[in-house]
Amino acid sequence: MKVFGTVDTFIEGPVHDLRLGRLVANAQFLLALIRHGHFDAYHLYCPTAAHVRMLEEALSRELGAVAGQRRISLSTHLHLPQHLQEIDFSAFHVGGWGRYLPRLAHLRSKICSGTDRRAFPLTGITHSLHTGDIFPKMREMVSAPFGPCDAVVCTSDGAQQVMQRHWDLARGRARDEGISLVAQGLRFPRIPLAVEEAAFDIPERQLSRRAIGLPPDDVVILYLGRLSPHTKADLQPLLYTHSRLVKDRRSRARLVIAGGGESEYQQSLMELARELGIGDCVTVSTNVSDQQKRLLLSAADIFVSPVDNHQETFGLTVVEAMAAGLPVVASDFDGYRDLVEEGVTGFRVPTTAGHLPDHVIDLVGLLDFNLNAFLMAETIAVDTEALEDRLARLIDAPSLRQTLGAAGRARARRFFTWAGVIGSYERLWDELAAAAAEFTPVSAPDDPYVGDLHEIFAGYPTRTLGVVDRLRLSPLGTDVLAGRVPPPELHHDLLPLIDPEMGTFVLRLCGARAGVSLAEVSVEVDKQFGIAPAHTAFQVIWLLKHGLLARAS
Repeated sequence: MKVFGTVDTFIEGPVHDLRLGRLVANAQFLLALIRHGHFDAYHLYCPTAAHVRMLEEALSRELGAVAGQRRISLSTHLHLPQHLQEIDFSAFHVGGWGRYLPRLAHLRSKICSGTDRRAFPLTGITHSLHTGDIFPKMREMVSAPFGPCDAVVCTSDGAQQVMQRHWDLARGRARDEGISLVAQGLRFPRIPLAVEEAAFDIPERQLSRRAIGLPPDDVVILYLGRLSPHTKADLQPLLYTHSRLVKDRRSRARLVIAGGGESEYQQSLMELARELGIGDCVTVSTNVSDQQKRLLLSAADIFVSPVDNHQETFGLTVVEAMAAGLPVVASDFDGYRDLVEEGVTGFRVPTTAGHLPDHVIDLVGLLDFNLNAFLMAETIAVDTEALEDRLARLIDAPSLRQTLGAAGRARARRFFTWAGVIGSYERLWDELAAAAAEFTPVSAPDDPYVGDLHEIFAGYPTRTLGVVDRLRLSPLGTDVLAGRVPPPELHHDLLPLIDPEMGTFVLRLCGARAGVSLAEVSVEVDKQFGIAPAHTAFQVIWLLKHGLLARAS
């Protein structure tokens, strides 16, 4: 039986709509995996019970009958220790890598080392790799007990190079400092992101133009993406380029800039367009819906994306444009290089890198992540003369636009559909599962990046409950047992840890005997339920907290 597990690949922080979370690509991955995957069961772990409810609703909404046809089990992170011991996972995936992957490696080591428990593969995926905290995160990675059955999947060749360089740098520094390198191996395979088949289903061009109010005869150049110079691209050079195109070309070209982003930046772009005298042939729209995006892709003639920001590692909008049959003019940068086939599906515009002053490099770990990204992006120059030339060639040649667009559509179908990409992941997981069968996790030391919070905060409470402390049933506990008052409401997040039946047993035990020690309670609970003392102690402190038990004098 093939079983898949994943931890928080779609949301972070507060509860979000599945489609609006920060990690949209991970939400798409999860939906595609359930639609196209061949696992017998899917176990999805969320941070809290509220996230579980949200995800359950979202899966039902997004997948409909498909969700009911698949064996999908939703749990919170608190279920992980027990489930990792009981379930033979064929693959366990993380929608990222820096936060959860090293923790899971240490948890696996505790569960599997010194036992006959079979190891299971751990995988993650790259997203943005520009943040200053990647250095300490990678330090944690090289200190974690990974093996040859583990991998961080890189969405592009550029991401693969960055990850390998970070890994080598972290290992080298740790080695120089005499730190033990626990990791026995970690792979960095390359598998792209993708789109669903629906991305190829594009409305008729003129119908779309009428729907969104674009002139029928303009050559429409579309930029679609985040409107932010801090996290995506500085679009001022594109406006200057467009002003030259409009003044030099006889045909009318319209630039449409659309996406989610900063309203102040939208206003500044429109103000610049007016100052350049091209305000009547530039449209800027923010926070476009999925339906509007579909109409824009259908209405356009050319797709342009002069991305200069290191936050980008892949470029999903480029694939969406290719699926819509648009020729693409994109910067020769990061993951874009993997997507656009030069002269075949579009053009890659050369980029030149500079260097930040040394004193700014020293601030990488201190500055705001978005400011870091913006400053780095300011060292990337997209060749605006080449950009103008490639756009001009496409404006003047409808047949070339059609040829390149058709080739891009075919390339997107061949390499960037979720059905195909999920197949690549399943082949990787099969390969890693074979490696896991030969891998015995080392008996690693305790996770060096996690400590015992009870020891650290030992000075906060008046006392700490000990095994010799004696317990008695309180008047409230007596009333609850007799059914005269309702028991305290059990918060959903505590369900993996609190057993009402066990709680009733403890109350009766403490009511039957005067002054029962915690050690004695643990022995009786173990006989009745087979539960470890630490688990019993947690339940007892919960009963004390809510006044059902009291300390005996």
